[in-house]
Amino acid sequence: MFRRAASTLFALALVGISMVALTQWASGTTFNPQTITSINDNRPSQFPDRTDTLKIPAPDSNFSLVVTFVPPAFCVASIANDCSAATVDSFGTQTPTGPAVPLGTETGTLSSLSTLALSTADGSLNTTCNQIFVVGFTFFNALTGSPGPILHTMADGLGHDGAVDLNGDGVITAADTTVSGGTVAQGSVSGRKLINGLFDVNGVYAQGGSGGGDGVVDANDNGLVEYKKLVIAGQLDANGDGVISAADDGLTIDSGIVSADPIAAPADPLVIQWQDPDGNGLYNGIDHYPNYLITSLEPAGAGPATAVLPRLRTWGVTSVAGTSVILQFLTFNKGALVALTGLPYTTMTATKGYPTESVLQDPDPYQAGLGQISDFCTALSSTATTLGTSLPGLGGATGGSKMGRNPVPGLAVTGDGTNASLGGIGNTGTHFERQLDRSYRDADSDGIENEFDTCPNTANIDGDPRTTNGPDSDGLDSACDPGPNTTNYDQDGDGWANRIDNCPLVANATPGSVQKDTDNPIWFKPADGGPPTDGIGDACDLNPTVSDGHIHTVENKVGICVGGSAAAGDNDINDAGAQAPDGWCNARETFLGTNPLDNCGGSTLDPLAWPPDFNGDRYVNTTDKTKMALAIKAYTANNVTGYNKRFDLDANGAINSIDKTIETNFLSSGVPNPPGSPTGPQGCLP
Repeated sequence: MFRRAASTLFALALVGISMVALTQWASGTTFNPQTITSINDNRPSQFPDRTDTLKIPAPDSNFSLVVTFVPPAFCVASIANDCSAATVDSFGTQTPTGPAVPLGTETGTLSSLSTLALSTADGSLNTTCNQIFVVGFTFFNALTGSPGPILHTMADGLGHDGAVDLNGDGVITAADTTVSGGTVAQGSVSGRKLINGLFDVNGVYAQGGSGGGDGVVDANDNGLVEYKKLVIAGQLDANGDGVISAADDGLTIDSGIVSADPIAAPADPLVIQWQDPDGNGLYNGIDHYPNYLITSLEPAGAGPATAVLPRLRTWGVTSVAGTSVILQFLTFNKGALVALTGLPYTTMTATKGYPTESVLQDPDPYQAGLGQISDFCTALSSTATTLGTSLPGLGGATGGSKMGRNPVPGLAVTGDGTNASLGGIGNTGTHFERQLDRSYRDADSDGIENEFDTCPNTANIDGDPRTTNGPDSDGLDSACDPGPNTTNYDQDGDGWANRIDNCPLVANATPGSVQKDTDNPIWFKPADGGPPTDGIGDACDLNPTVSDGHIHTVENKVGICVGGSAAAGDNDINDAGAQAPDGWCNARETFLGTNPLDNCGGSTLDPLAWPPDFNGDRYVNTTDKTKMALAIKAYTANNVTGYNKRFDLDANGAINSIDKTIETNFLSSGVPNPPGSPTGPQGCLP
């Protein structure tokens, strides 16, 4: 079922080197994301465009999280400063000091081949998940949350004693009295007021309404709000039990609309972001910071006082099968996400670089509106271009901002070995970039993630839902279909087609209303590091307070080549197009004595093929680590005759702990796979 996903296609200059499984289960889904990336100018100090491709093959699970780490020595723009000027410390860290990046400036594009299924409750649309859509985005620089207006929707309101905390500070105070902007349904409040956090509704709080209320909160404000939620004496009955009590505290409201009775849910609630009520040429999603980003980036609990805010946010929107699809990239300071205090964020240390996390759609565990997209499955291929220099954009925004910058020449390595070095060749060499990818959950371990599985608690028996809708073609697998030979496109009769319904056998909504999946709040970090919700609706979830199912978490370690001063750069040349680049610059390989045209070594052992593979078996293991240890010992014992530049991976004239750290970074890594070859730990064919 199409609900939520997260991807980071904002990766910088990746050349696939390794993939290390952090969490892997013996059964259930597989997860093998692949990345390929290039930069169009790899000279030091330049501002290249970066082209990044992410591929996830079928029948792998789709992704629930991708976070990419720009290497520490690179410059990454913030909304306050671009990289046209920067201060550089002794560790090679570049802090941008250029001018601010204007809101609305164009920062990049993305094109994706996405595999989707389309469904409607009447069966007029009932495809399997094999419909290929070409999806395109253009990205624009957007507000990062502070200072500036917050895009509030009712989905973001938190109940406290039945009142609504619209400014999101976790308490109801006079600060909630007024909120600027359009209407609640359009993202903020215009004309109408909150009084000490209470609704001055006067019975009707209509979408797009311009009335101002009467200035007091009393029984005249009673009425229906937000899918049968009652306003009682101006207070919000968040749990819908007809009284205002402590039971209403902390409850989120269902969706992004407040309207008069009868309440009509918008078919496309995310259209709120795709509007420009003030006419400044910038969509709401650009000049407002969506409040759900604050909620999802809480270390624990609600309230923005401790929320982690990005240094840069880019925003894009498109329409697919009549549904708004919003994709945002959030880039943070190095080590900032560790503050979220749970897996996988505690592994995102500053030494890995600048983390970029993406948010696809609204991650809040409520689903509103009926779209036609029922499934988003693999295979997936997405190619993103991140501009080194921004283009003119929306609202009259001028281009020319420097969004990223290669390392500057001549700087020393950092203690973790992730930056390049001196050694007579400037700051050339391999810079490590890491990418953390996480799958969706699979509760019944049948190889089909819950989001895609119409029988999430029972192993499917009909086969892959990419190619089958069951023997009666209604989208339900025979494992749980109460009528496997009777076609019923909406088995529970709640207005949601089986393939889009998160409880296809239990009515849990009416047409146009929500289907709740609230195992945990969106800020919650489960112990396994997986998604806080499981894609199974509350009404049919065997464990409605637990996010059910195993996950896979994979960390890719990749190399970015930063070359010399030649006009075209010192490229990581491949072997006449037959092999993938190995992530080591030509200048570095020439220094080490390895072959810059060979990353495999042919059919026999070749210790000069790939720099970290000292014995030429196309794999970095304990044998290579031992050889490095012996080289360090020999050099330490006699730094004149004991020096062997083959082991001087940072090319600084010494063999020491930094070289050991670089070698350790490649442990369990195979050389890159040549195009079209079978995948595997070693990659190259004999």
